[in-house]
Amino acid sequence: MGISLTEARALFSLRQHGELGGEILSLGRPEVYISKRELKALAFTYGQRWSDDDISHATSTVYAEPLLRLLGFGTIRSLDVSAYQQADIIHDLNHPIPEHLEGTTGFLYGNGTIEHVFDVAAVLKNVVRLVKIGGTVFIAAPANGQCGHGFYQFSPEFFYNFFWVNGFDRVRVYIVGRSYPQRWFRAAAPAALGRRIEFMTTEPTDIVAIARKAVNNPGFVYPQQSDYADASWHMEPGESEIAHAAWAKRPPIFSKLLNRTSLTMAVALRYFTGHGMPGVPGHPLFEPINPLTDAI
Repeated sequence: MGISLTEARALFSLRQHGELGGEILSLGRPEVYISKRELKALAFTYGQRWSDDDISHATSTVYAEPLLRLLGFGTIRSLDVSAYQQADIIHDLNHPIPEHLEGTTGFLYGNGTIEHVFDVAAVLKNVVRLVKIGGTVFIAAPANGQCGHGFYQFSPEFFYNFFWVNGFDRVRVYIVGRSYPQRWFRAAAPAALGRRIEFMTTEPTDIVAIARKAVNNPGFVYPQQSDYADASWHMEPGESEIAHAAWAKRPPIFSKLLNRTSLTMAVALRYFTGHGMPGVPGHPLFEPINPLTDAI
């Protein structure tokens, strides 16, 4: 796990809008995966007149503490399952955190962590307990096209529903392409729309979820997927039969050929023209954004 161009862009945007600084707890000790040129360009875009020496130091070290200090964090801690990267706190997130750690962080950074922990619910319980009222959670994990990277890949609804029922507000979820030029899309919330969000992408994608802890719930709440939790989503009599009949009706040969060739053509368009991630652009439930100009 670490800080790549994806996370750096988000952190700069959060800093610009007053949601970052002071103290940070990272799940895993973050490494640096951003070049000097990329960091210098980001700093210039956001009006940070950092010296070349500071930028060189921040991008030439293995771990991200120098970069995090430049971003405004005075206290930097990390939590990991073992001591092999000299984390400050050694703890297995499959198990509850000690009581003395509850409510001790104002900014929790979790990039590339939760997909590697088998008990995802236990990780999220710990996230809720670690963050203080008014604190921010930043989680990045695989969305599509990274099967095998960790135990899991995640959907926008997973994070929307988890945060909402566990006392968080200002929830926003993004899908980010991993190929260059990188594309960002703000995902709509299924519960607010009354429909699921189902989509495919033609390149590996990450999911970035950010939320602020508003209240302390008395206990952890397990979310339900929206269409199972909201009675207004329930099918009318006969809808299941209609849906099954539509599935059973096989498409004509022409449609089968079109379906097989469209993905190949989309991938070719992606790499030959640089207009990224066909399959999400134009999707009605994803809004393209520019993290350099739009608030994250």
